[in-house]
Amino acid sequence: SEASELHDKNLDSSSILSADRLQSRMTDLETESSDPAFWDASNSERNEAVTRDIARYGKLQRDVELWDKLRTDSVGALELLEELLSEDVRSDEDDEMISMTAEECESCATQLLESQQKYELTTL
Repeated sequence: SEASELHDKNLDSSSILSADRLQSRMTDLETESSDPAFWDASNSERNEAVTRDIARYGKLQRDVELWDKLRTDSVGALELLEELLSEDVRSDEDDEMISMTAEECESCATQLLESQQKYELTTL
Protein backbone atom coordinates (compact mmCIF):
# COMPACT_ATOMS: atom_id res chain seq x y z
CA SER A 1 0.00 0.00 0.00
CA GLU A 2 2.77 2.45 0.93
CA ALA A 3 4.64 1.55 -2.26
CA SER A 4 1.54 2.05 -4.38
CA GLU A 5 0.77 5.39 -2.74
CA LEU A 6 4.34 6.63 -3.26
CA HIS A 7 4.20 5.43 -6.87
CA ASP A 8 1.03 7.47 -7.48
CA LYS A 9 2.47 10.50 -5.66
CA ASN A 10 5.66 10.47 -7.73
CA LEU A 11 3.77 10.07 -11.00
CA ASP A 12 1.33 12.84 -10.06
CA SER A 13 4.08 15.22 -8.93
CA SER A 14 6.01 15.08 -12.17
CA SER A 15 4.22 15.56 -15.46
CA ILE A 16 7.32 14.33 -17.32
CA LEU A 17 6.84 10.82 -15.86
CA SER A 18 3.91 9.99 -18.09
CA ALA A 19 4.92 7.30 -20.56
CA ASP A 20 3.53 9.34 -23.47
CA ARG A 21 5.42 12.48 -22.50
CA LEU A 22 8.65 10.58 -21.99
CA GLN A 23 8.30 8.93 -25.40
CA SER A 24 7.46 12.23 -27.05
CA ARG A 25 10.47 13.95 -25.48
CA MET A 26 12.76 11.05 -26.47
CA THR A 27 11.46 11.18 -30.05
CA ASP A 28 12.13 14.93 -30.22
CA LEU A 29 15.67 14.52 -28.87
CA GLU A 30 16.46 11.60 -31.16
CA THR A 31 15.11 13.48 -34.17
CA GLU A 32 17.26 16.48 -33.30
CA SER A 33 20.35 14.34 -32.81
CA SER A 34 19.83 12.48 -36.10
CA ASP A 35 20.43 15.66 -38.13
CA PRO A 36 24.03 15.52 -39.44
CA ALA A 37 24.50 19.25 -38.73
CA PHE A 38 23.71 18.58 -35.08
CA TRP A 39 27.15 17.00 -34.63
CA ASP A 40 29.11 19.99 -36.00
CA ALA A 41 31.83 21.21 -33.66
CA SER A 42 30.13 24.60 -33.42
CA ASN A 43 27.13 22.87 -31.82
CA SER A 44 29.07 20.98 -29.13
CA GLU A 45 27.25 22.51 -26.14
CA ARG A 46 23.85 21.61 -27.56
CA ASN A 47 24.84 18.08 -28.56
CA GLU A 48 26.27 17.46 -25.08
CA ALA A 49 23.01 18.65 -23.53
CA VAL A 50 20.88 16.55 -25.89
CA THR A 51 23.03 13.46 -25.34
CA ARG A 52 22.75 13.96 -21.58
CA ASP A 53 18.95 14.39 -21.88
CA ILE A 54 18.63 11.25 -24.02
CA ALA A 55 20.41 9.26 -21.30
CA ARG A 56 18.30 10.87 -18.55
CA TYR A 57 14.95 10.38 -20.27
CA GLY A 58 15.91 6.86 -21.32
CA LYS A 59 16.60 5.99 -17.68
CA LEU A 60 13.30 7.56 -16.64
CA GLN A 61 11.46 5.51 -19.28
CA ARG A 62 13.03 2.31 -17.97
CA ASP A 63 12.23 3.30 -14.38
CA VAL A 64 8.58 4.07 -15.16
CA GLU A 65 8.23 0.74 -17.01
CA LEU A 66 9.76 -1.09 -14.03
CA TRP A 67 7.49 0.74 -11.56
CA ASP A 68 4.41 -0.13 -13.60
CA LYS A 69 5.45 -3.78 -13.79
CA LEU A 70 6.23 -4.01 -10.08
CA ARG A 71 2.95 -2.35 -9.17
CA THR A 72 0.96 -4.61 -11.47
CA ASP A 73 2.76 -7.69 -10.15
CA SER A 74 2.31 -6.74 -6.50
CA VAL A 75 -1.39 -5.90 -6.94
CA GLY A 76 -1.93 -9.15 -8.85
CA ALA A 77 -0.18 -11.17 -6.15
CA LEU A 78 -2.17 -9.39 -3.45
CA GLU A 79 -5.46 -10.13 -5.21
CA LEU A 80 -4.49 -13.79 -5.61
CA LEU A 81 -3.45 -13.94 -1.97
CA GLU A 82 -6.79 -12.48 -0.86
CA GLU A 83 -8.60 -15.05 -2.99
CA LEU A 84 -6.55 -17.94 -1.59
CA LEU A 85 -7.08 -16.76 1.98
CA SER A 86 -10.83 -16.46 1.49
CA GLU A 87 -11.22 -20.18 0.75
CA ASP A 88 -12.83 -22.10 3.61
CA VAL A 89 -10.89 -25.33 3.11
CA ARG A 90 -7.19 -25.35 2.29
CA SER A 91 -4.78 -28.12 1.45
CA ASP A 92 -1.02 -28.24 2.01
CA GLU A 93 -0.63 -27.19 -1.63
CA ASP A 94 -2.83 -24.17 -0.94
CA ASP A 95 -0.71 -23.24 2.07
CA GLU A 96 2.43 -23.49 -0.07
CA MET A 97 0.80 -21.34 -2.77
CA ILE A 98 -0.24 -18.79 -0.14
CA SER A 99 3.32 -18.63 1.17
CA MET A 100 4.83 -18.23 -2.31
CA THR A 101 2.25 -15.61 -3.30
CA ALA A 102 2.83 -13.63 -0.10
CA GLU A 103 6.58 -13.68 -0.74
CA GLU A 104 6.05 -12.49 -4.34
CA CYS A 105 3.73 -9.72 -3.20
CA GLU A 106 6.17 -8.57 -0.53
CA SER A 107 9.15 -8.73 -2.88
CA CYS A 108 7.44 -6.66 -5.60
CA ALA A 109 6.08 -4.13 -3.12
CA THR A 110 9.49 -3.78 -1.42
CA GLN A 111 11.27 -3.28 -4.74
CA LEU A 112 8.68 -0.72 -5.82
CA LEU A 113 8.90 1.16 -2.53
CA GLU A 114 12.70 1.24 -2.57
CA SER A 115 12.82 2.37 -6.19
CA GLN A 116 10.21 5.07 -5.58
CA GLN A 117 12.01 6.32 -2.46
CA LYS A 118 15.29 6.46 -4.40
CA TYR A 119 13.60 8.45 -7.17
CA GLU A 120 12.00 10.79 -4.64
CA LEU A 121 15.42 11.47 -3.05
CA THR A 122 16.93 12.33 -6.44
CA THR A 123 14.24 14.94 -7.04
CA LEU A 124 14.84 16.88 -3.83
